[in-house]
Amino acid sequence: MPTATLRFARAASAALLVALAGTAQAGYQEGMDSLVARDYAKARAEFEADRANARSLYQLAVMAREGLGEPRNLVRAAGLLKEATDMGSDEAKLDYAYVLGNGTGVDGNGPEAIRLLEQLAAKGQLEGMVVLGRALRNGWWGQAKDGPRSTELFRRAWEGGDPNGRLLYAQALLDGTGVAKDPDRGLALVREGVERGHLPSQLEYARMLTYGEGVPRDEAAGLELYRKVAERGDRAAQFGVGLALLNGRGAPRDEKTGARWIDASARQGYGVAQLQLADMYRSGRGLPQRSGEAYFWYSVAARSSVPVVVDRANAQRALLAPGMAPTQLASLAAKVSSFTPQPGFRPRANPLQPPAHTDRFELGGETIRIPAPAGFTNGWEMLEAMQQTYPNDSELAVLMVLHNTEDLDRLKLGLAGRMRTIEVSRNSPDDSVRITPALFAEMKKATRRSLENVTPAHRLRLDSTLRDDEDVYAVVRRGVQDPSRLDALTFVRVRDKALLIVYGGFDVEQRAVLTELVRTATEEILSANRGGFFSSR
Repeated sequence: MPTATLRFARAASAALLVALAGTAQAGYQEGMDSLVARDYAKARAEFEADRANARSLYQLAVMAREGLGEPRNLVRAAGLLKEATDMGSDEAKLDYAYVLGNGTGVDGNGPEAIRLLEQLAAKGQLEGMVVLGRALRNGWWGQAKDGPRSTELFRRAWEGGDPNGRLLYAQALLDGTGVAKDPDRGLALVREGVERGHLPSQLEYARMLTYGEGVPRDEAAGLELYRKVAERGDRAAQFGVGLALLNGRGAPRDEKTGARWIDASARQGYGVAQLQLADMYRSGRGLPQRSGEAYFWYSVAARSSVPVVVDRANAQRALLAPGMAPTQLASLAAKVSSFTPQPGFRPRANPLQPPAHTDRFELGGETIRIPAPAGFTNGWEMLEAMQQTYPNDSELAVLMVLHNTEDLDRLKLGLAGRMRTIEVSRNSPDDSVRITPALFAEMKKATRRSLENVTPAHRLRLDSTLRDDEDVYAVVRRGVQDPSRLDALTFVRVRDKALLIVYGGFDVEQRAVLTELVRTATEEILSANRGGFFSSR
């Protein structure tokens, strides 16, 4: 089941569609601007108002397909692509050919898919030539394989300037598909693509180096090339780096770092990486053994367009499901349905710093002490387990977490309710920076500005200010979508360091409790880090 998300596919993410915005009707251009700003509701409204424009219809199809600002709806996406195709959009016609061939959101119709591709190829549309060539080479959609014609289409696309055509023609020369085998010329064309910065050519050459196919085996050089491409955000290359580190190819085995790279690739929507990540959660390799996470990623991988990935993912789901409670399965199903790929997601360069196990931690050469308020206890075990489970989650880059003891007991009894927490994080990317009163004032100003510029897409908005002086900036925030939700955000300058402290899990009925907690906790933190044993001055 080929798809536009495979190796030579066009990008489907909204971020990469920005290049399509040129001289266009106002509705389309404004919709693109909103898409870039991730204001999906406004983008959809602008495109809907401009349905006479095939490009607007195409963007609506992409939003429906990717679940941007709306539930993922493949039927709606297919219908919109057909409308845009009927209006003469080549980009929509190419996607619609995939939709018809794969039967995605519409009854499959391989002959019609090929007919559309033949139309594109006949008018010299290079990408149409490439896709038609791939369909003929691989026998997609019930089409008989035709090596000579597929190779001829690749050659024509290459001569027309399409780099994917060059790579596919090179592969035909390397394996002799539809043309006399010519390894030297094929390798030369692959290397030409590498030198010109063509990502698929670099990926293919990295694979050839790693496995010694057509070139002497050089795993270190293969990993270096994979990493070079991965650092540009390519999800296939991220998977290549992760797999190499996982298996010790080209570098010492490093399963935890490999897990971060594979996780990043999976988050970008790469089906093979999603399957691998699920395997790692199931076996406990490079990640904690978590059957729920394994089931989740198998379920996401099962939505892939690669048959072998789908088949194996479904087989593994079937093995895991009997050992899980119906409520857990329902919760995971909801999580899967809301999953949206994150284009351009990058792995963390370094592992998350484990949280403090006591009431103090080191920050930029300073010892900082955070006394636990009455009714709260250090929750490092839970946070550390989450950091190990989700190694790329920036929200877990927390120095210390304190949990409300009553809420912890409720959780242990299986009772519903919010978990009140106090999370302490660094508020500067560089721990060595000395936060002077002047710098702290600038940081407060920037924070205040961001809090005031809240859109409907944000979760919280500024409610009230509790304190604002040279050492403390404390505010209460209220939920945008859930007005009953309340939290407090505090910036505290201690020992020339800036801390971000978030008091979460409260509701509007606990406003007085939250306000008093922030007041007393802030005073205790300032007092504990002012002079005495902990002072270095």
